[in-house]
Amino acid sequence: MTGDLAGVELRSARADDLRKFDQVWQEADPAEKPLPPGWHSPLVAHEFETGTVTVAERLDRIVGMAATLVRGNIACVAELAVVADLQGRGLGRRLLRAVLPAAVGERCTTSSADPRAHGLYARSGIRPRWPVYALRAERLWPSRLSVSNIAVVEAESDDQALLAWDQRVSGRWRPEDHAFLTRTCAAVPLWFRQGATTVGSGYVQRRAVDAPWHPDDYVIGPIGVKSPELAAACVGAAVEWAEGHRRPIRVSVPGPNRALAPLLDAGFRITHVRTFCSDRDDPAGDPRIYLPAMSELG
Repeated sequence: MTGDLAGVELRSARADDLRKFDQVWQEADPAEKPLPPGWHSPLVAHEFETGTVTVAERLDRIVGMAATLVRGNIACVAELAVVADLQGRGLGRRLLRAVLPAAVGERCTTSSADPRAHGLYARSGIRPRWPVYALRAERLWPSRLSVSNIAVVEAESDDQALLAWDQRVSGRWRPEDHAFLTRTCAAVPLWFRQGATTVGSGYVQRRAVDAPWHPDDYVIGPIGVKSPELAAACVGAAVEWAEGHRRPIRVSVPGPNRALAPLLDAGFRITHVRTFCSDRDDPAGDPRIYLPAMSELG
């Protein structure tokens, strides 16, 4: 251990740590806009309850944290943060090693734009694969969406067929994440149909739990479709459904997905860009037919 990390110990997170994690994120990038007073991310509690969360602690101060969600044979790094004064000392590597299981079929994450994060993941074998564009719109021109003849049908929150469809497209059986979406994010599950044929499924989240400054935004995703040619139409149909509720809308779109250009034409703007990284050359979630729920859930 270097002298810079003297006294830093790693341990499993405890329930009373959860409200400190937002402060860790703030201290990791002090230039970021301060979080609203009293705001805490429900995502962290979900990660604690259904995943592996490790903290780095020095003299009762949490100076770093990491979280991994393992679903089936895929381990996704959902959180990784180190306070600014300890960055570049190897603590991120120690945290990543602590939360990543060795015996899985795929290790992945959606990395921030920080070059140091890209370097950390790449050195661990989790290499950049494609950009993921975070889009937001307050005003839309729905006529520019490629909706075609897609019908949107609301599903039951416990529809097992929807969970099975998501597993085929995302590569993960994850009922705990679907429950989080419907319960905490007030998500409405949807089927997309062409005539009598089901061509996709997805969610519209009516509570943006990962957006402290825009909690009333609607969030599109996850969405999984039958073929790349149907992506723009199904995503457009979900956006059109959400637009009827007159709220700002957010959606994360992988670069290879055909929905990106129509959404930009319809009035969405890119707010930031992240990068999907994986240690597999053929990641489980094909970006041409799958849009994530949010970066932390994948």
